[in-house]
Order: sequence, then structure tokens, then C-alpha cells
Amino acid sequence: MAQIQKLQGIVIKKIDYKENANLITLLTKEGKISLIVRGSKKINSVTRNYTNLFTKMDFNSTNNLKLNTLTEASILKSYVNINSDLDKMNIGLIILEKINKLTDEISNQELLYDFVSLIFDKLEETNFPNTLLSLFEVKLLYLLGVSPEFKECTICSKKQEEHNVFSAHNGGIICSSHLINNYDLNENETKAFELLFFIKPDKVDDEFLSLVNEYNSNISNTLDKFYEIHLEFYSKAKKIIKELQK
Repeated sequence: MAQIQKLQGIVIKKIDYKENANLITLLTKEGKISLIVRGSKKINSVTRNYTNLFTKMDFNSTNNLKLNTLTEASILKSYVNINSDLDKMNIGLIILEKINKLTDEISNQELLYDFVSLIFDKLEETNFPNTLLSLFEVKLLYLLGVSPEFKECTICSKKQEEHNVFSAHNGGIICSSHLINNYDLNENETKAFELLFFIKPDKVDDEFLSLVNEYNSNISNTLDKFYEIHLEFYSKAKKIIKELQK
């Protein structure tokens, strides 16, 4: 007889499964879990709502050697603003891409879940979704164990000083003695990037994001470069979204 497990999760992936079902992947405090949601393709089915991306819910599912099935669920948040705002939806899809492809090796899945849940809560309300994405991306680097270096020059190990710049290729700051080297962020942009890295996620609000927002375009591009160089990750979601926005 199949056992029943009770968990909380956020829907991070959805694919078709047979005629009237979907296969969803949820991020939970136990890690990722895939479930069959039967009847979810029927227009009037209650289970249809359980397959929407970003949905946070408590759920019960079978727990056996075969593919598990969702048996019961209670939606906690539907994130209406994310789903109705194209910019926020696009940011959400970029976040989901990184979660689906990069987070399996993170040892503390409970911390990851709480962080992602908090990010979606803030994305639902913020007026600065692109800057919030940068915060998510730099915090995720910490969880992945490839944090940018902000404490000392990555070339000579000189301790942090006032006039640092940031190099994605070097993986961190460069002191004033090495400014002839290629770098990606100037002094002010580097300070803003450092703020994104060190601020506690629960302290983030729109007042803080507005301070960083003017520097975010270059910070975002630098993060893309950092992911490509140090994780060999290139965001297909960002590429598609940029093409659609032309």
C-alpha cells in the first residue's frame, strides 16, 4: 500500500503527461519532487489550479517506488501579480530556470526553499523586479558555493579599500593598483553590487532596491558573465525574453 507524504512546495515546472494529466515539479524543503496531477487538463477540474507555475501549496502525495501522484492540495499563494504582469512573469521564469538547472547540489534544501519563497513574495509586490532578480542571482551564487570575492583584491590579495572595481573574469574585486586590467563594474556599481550580496533577504524592500536600481543594468550583465565563466551556465530564458522584447 502506498504511503502518503505531506509537504509544502512551489510549482517550478509543468509538462504534459498522458491525455488528461500533467507532471509537475515542486521545490520543497526536502528538495525537488515530481508528481502526477490527474485530471488537470480538464477545464473545470479543481486540480488544474495545482499545476500553475509559482503556485505555493500544502499537498499530500503518494510516496512509493513508482512516480508519485498528488492526492490532495491546499493553495497558499497563487501570486496573482506575477502571473498578470508580463515583466514580473518574465523575471519569475528566469528564476525558475536557474532553480531547475542549478540547485540540485545545494546541501541545505530547506534554506533554498525559504529563500525562493521569500523572493517570490517580494517579486509579487515590488516595483523593481529586475533589481530583485539581480539580488536573487547573487544570493544564489552564495548557496551554490561560488560567491564573488569582496574582501580582498583577486589579483594581489590586498584588503578591501575605497576604490575597488569588480571583474567577473577574476571573480571579485580589483584594487586601485590593478585598474589597468579589464573590469566590468566601476566603483559605484561595485558598491551597489556588494550591497546586494551582503543585505539579508528579509531586509530587502523597495526603498533599498530603488537605491541599487540605477546601477542594475551593468550589474545584471556582469552577473550573466559571472554565471557563464564560473558555472558554465547561459540563460536561455533571458535570451528568449530579450528577443521577444525587441
